[in-house]
Amino acid sequence: MSRSLAAVLGADAASWIQRTSQYSRWAGSYVWAVVRAGFLSAVAVIAAGALLTVVALVWNWDGIIAVYQELGTGAAGDTALTALQFGYLPT
Repeated sequence: MSRSLAAVLGADAASWIQRTSQYSRWAGSYVWAVVRAGFLSAVAVIAAGALLTVVALVWNWDGIIAVYQELGTGAAGDTALTALQFGYLPT
């Protein structure tokens, strides 16, 4: 009598699937679909936010440059100000 390693270890997937009802298999696929939809919607929202940020930067570029020139902080100050602004970017 030859048995597979999975059956010897008690991990016979075929019999487990056969014992599992149709409703629990449906619920598992439903949960997976909800997780995928949530992930895709989060990616879409992040991409839309990034696109709107780039559009706002391009649209207001002259004003941004005017603020940097009016501050007159030099290269080190401009770099520090830009680094601080990148810190606010996730919000």
